[in-house]
This record gives sequence, C-alpha cells and structure tokens, in this order.
Amino acid sequence: MKRLFVITATMLLLMVASTTFAQKTISGKVTDSKDGQGISGASVQIVGTSNGTVSAQDGSFTLSNVAAGQSLSASGVGYETKIVDIGDSSFLQIVLTATTQEMNEVVVIGYGTQRKREVTGAISKVSGDKLNTIVAPSFEAALQGKAPGVQVMQGNGLAGSGSVIRIRGVGSVTAGGDPLYVVDGIPIGSDQFLRQDNRSGMNQNPLASINPADIESIEVLKDAGATGIYGSRGANGVILITTKRGKSGKPAFNYSTRLGASTYTRKPSFVSTAEWLQLRQEGWVNDGNTGYADIPGGFTYESAAKNNTDWWDLLTQTGFINEHNLSMSQGTKKFKTFANLSYSNNEGYIKSNAYERLSARLNIDYNILSNLKLSLTSGWNRGVNKRVPAAWDGGIGDAMSGALPFFSVYNEDGSYFTNGANPMRRMLETKRREIDNRFIGGLSLEYQPIKNLFIRANGSVEYTTAIDDVYESNIWINQANPDSGYAKRFPYWGTNKNGNVTVNYLKNIGSDHKFNFLAGVEAQEYIRENYLFEIGSLPVRLT
Repeated sequence: MKRLFVITATMLLLMVASTTFAQKTISGKVTDSKDGQGISGASVQIVGTSNGTVSAQDGSFTLSNVAAGQSLSASGVGYETKIVDIGDSSFLQIVLTATTQEMNEVVVIGYGTQRKREVTGAISKVSGDKLNTIVAPSFEAALQGKAPGVQVMQGNGLAGSGSVIRIRGVGSVTAGGDPLYVVDGIPIGSDQFLRQDNRSGMNQNPLASINPADIESIEVLKDAGATGIYGSRGANGVILITTKRGKSGKPAFNYSTRLGASTYTRKPSFVSTAEWLQLRQEGWVNDGNTGYADIPGGFTYESAAKNNTDWWDLLTQTGFINEHNLSMSQGTKKFKTFANLSYSNNEGYIKSNAYERLSARLNIDYNILSNLKLSLTSGWNRGVNKRVPAAWDGGIGDAMSGALPFFSVYNEDGSYFTNGANPMRRMLETKRREIDNRFIGGLSLEYQPIKNLFIRANGSVEYTTAIDDVYESNIWINQANPDSGYAKRFPYWGTNKNGNVTVNYLKNIGSDHKFNFLAGVEAQEYIRENYLFEIGSLPVRLT
C-alpha cells in the first residue's frame, strides 16, 4: 500500500511538472492592416479562458501562463476579431482589419466629406448619440475616452469651467495647445483667455454654451493634414462639429430629459484641531524650542481646542442636474428643417455654483433647383454662470489651505471671524455672475453646373457678447465704512466673420481609382472689444 502511494504521488508530481514546463510567456504586437501602426487598447485573450490583457499604446502585449497548442483571440473597436494559433511561437504579429461598416462610414474632412476607407489622414469620428450617453457639463468633456489620441482633462470641476484638450500631446512650448473648433464649417472662438484672465481662480468655458444635443457628429483631425486644410490654425489639431439637420418624412417631434447629481470624486483628508495642535507642537519642539508653540490668530491651546470646523463640508453640496430637449425634424424632396429648443441647469459641487444654459437651433436645407441647393445654419446659445471663488482667490481654495480647523465662521458676537482665512465670509459677501450669448449663423449655396463639378459659397458670422458682473459687499471690502461696497462689470463683444468659395471636381477611373480636385479661397476677420466698468467711474480699460 505504501509503495502504491509513492508511485501515485510521483506520477502526480511528474504531471504537474510537465504541465508547468509546457506553460510559457508570449509577447506580440497588434497592428492595423491599413498602415501597420500599432493598435492601442485592443483586447487579447486566450480562447476559452479568462487569461487576457489589453495592448499598450504601441500595440504591444505580453501574456503569461500560456500553453502550447492554445489559440489567441484579438479584437478592437472598429476592427474584425481575429483568432490565431499560438503553436510554438513566443512572439505573435497580429494584423487586424477594420470592419466594412467602419470603412464605409462617411466622415467630414474640412471642405467636404469622404468615406473613411478613402481618408489617408488620421481622423476619429464620434457620433452625437455617444456624446449624450453621460451627463457632461459641455460637449468637449463628453469626448473623454471616446476618441483615440485625444486627451481630455477636466479643469477644476466648477460648473461652467473649461476642459483642457490635447490632440496627440503638446505641440508647442510657448504657444497655445488648444485645437481649432469648427461648427458647421465656421471656425469659432474658443480661447479661454481671449475675453478675460483667470479672475476668481477659474476661466469661463467659451464652449459651454454649445448644446451637445444639437450635435450630429464630431470629427477630430489629428495629423499634419489638418494644417493643409486650415493652415497654422490647425497646428494643434481640428475638431469639426456637425449639427443635426432635417430628414425626409412627416414632422417628427422628440423630447428627452435627463436628471442627475454632481459631487466631488474624492474628499481630501484634513487634520482635526487636536491633530493640528499635536503636529504644531511636535514641529515646535523639533526646532529646538521649549514650552507651547505659538498659534495663529491669537488663539491659546484652550480656545483653539473648542473649535473643529469642517470647512469642506460647509462649502460643498450635492448638486442637482436637469436637462430638457425638444426637437422637430421634417423634410420633403425640396425642403428639410430641423429645430431644437433646449434648457439645462447644472449645479456644481460647491454651494452657490451653477451653470444654466438655454439654446435654440434652426437648420434649413432647400433645393431651389435639381442642381442648386441653399442651406441655412443658425444657432443661439445663452449661458448664465453663477461663479464662486476658487483656487488662489479663496473659497474652496482657502478651505484646502489657509482655513485652519480651529478657525470659525463667526465670532461670539455674531460678526465674521477675521483673524485668519474664512472661506464662508468670502463666499457669502461676494456675488459673481457671467452671462454669455453666442449667435452662429451661416448661409451656403451649392451649385452643380455639370456632372461631378461642385461650386460652393459659404458666408457665416459668429457674434458673442459676455457680461461678467462682480459685487463685493461693504462687509468684505471695508467693515469700518457701512456705506462702502464695490461693483464691477467686465463686458465683452466679439464678431467673427468668415467666407469661402470652393470648386470641387470628382473623377472616377474604373472602380478602384478616385480623384478629388479642390481649389478655393477663404477670408476671416475677428474683432473684439473689452471694457472695465466700476461704480462711479468711466471705462478705464479698452483692448
């Protein structure tokens, strides 16, 4: 019996050793059949098992615990799934082919459209329905994770604040890194510093007033080909925004609403008063001092220990988000119309902070003749941003830095505490509101005199106004003078005119060769005015 046990155990050990010996680690690379470039984010998995990984930025991958004779499955978004036998290989080169549906998709390339399979540059397309899958403060924030090579970084999280977008990294050391935004062929102003500096610790997002529900699709031009279309303006990439237009059929109405909540992703860790006093005393002693350490604000250890203020809790909230969209689409062979009316209110995670947007759109397409088409594009957006101080300007910035836990909001007599940072005093005694109005209108005419020859003329205007109002009470400015108080207004006007004429000729040679000849001219003019108004004075600044 003992001998039988030894033989059985030996055989089991040999089997385990044999299995372990047969397992190995393999590596490889997933590439695109079109250009040979690596595909990042591709799923690589052993067939029939949970053993898998995701390819790196250059398409490379590594898998361990792989047995000879197993098969490998590789797939990616927009690519057909491919299964390969591993065999005795330790390195696999996996080539994926884009799906037929993806390759036949029509994309906007600037002055026209092409099928994706005919595009030689790097273009990513995001449809409007994908943008609206999540509640986002603005459309560019909804791009996050939906377009390869496009990095979207949310700013400070305040309602109405902008996102930082970088296409394939930073392309300049001293110049700006923002891409060019083009709405229905109209290059628009999107510079957050164009109208103002970062007063109150944030910049108003000039793109926040654009309604994501109006967007049909977004194309991102990522390579040097963008400069061939838009010149130096496209040096950091181009984001082309196409709004919805009317479709054939009887009038169809659509209503949608979304409700949500906003809060901070993670609460920072703050020390309590007892912990702060302990750390203060330890630092005091470690510096070679004796006795009790000095405490800011004229506090003693006994008086400081009585307070333990949670500044973060006092300044933050769970915001409510609601959005409503009502649209109408109708069309005949000659006349198509799309109209939309939208309202949204996005409360931020900081008390008193909210961004309210009202927008309207009317797009019309009219076939005057069989070879002559007139198109009208128009949109109006109004954004009201209830701003609060942040970062270096106080408010939530003070709550994360200078406001110590033993400071209080009010003194015993009911007056504000002023012997140190008091974020609540700053927030309650200052008011700020910024109102933006943006009108975008464009008229285009397309004429086809002969087959495959298209002549297009476009004229457009973007008119923007902004009023940034700031009020600071006498309690904040000067407590000794009850009649004081301070009000400022920063108005802005901007007019952006654009016009272009293009001649486009298409030539097909057989079924495999296509030529697209394009010639055109474009002119753009941008005029802006800034002022500063103060109570009791004339404008003191003009730029």
